[in-house]
Amino acid sequence: MVVGVWIQRMGLAAGVLLLFSGMGEAIDVNLDQARKHTLSVRGTLNSGKTDVIGAQLPGQAAAQLLLDNSKGISANYTWVPRPSMVNS
Repeated sequence: MVVGVWIQRMGLAAGVLLLFSGMGEAIDVNLDQARKHTLSVRGTLNSGKTDVIGAQLPGQAAAQLLLDNSKGISANYTWVPRPSMVNS
């Protein structure tokens, strides 16, 4: 079994706050010894924050924020058929 986790964070400040951070996980499992049946599952979480309208005065919070808290999951099952099934 292979398990992976990754975290990415990116920000840019030019008068407007842009903050994007995401996290993902991956799990790969071999279901048999011959590795003819595999299962993989992937998941992601996104946390993005962008100032649409900046602060009106210094020290204040932004007047309008755009939040992105999207999530995703996917699963994949792969199998290798016998040669007689493919070439018959």
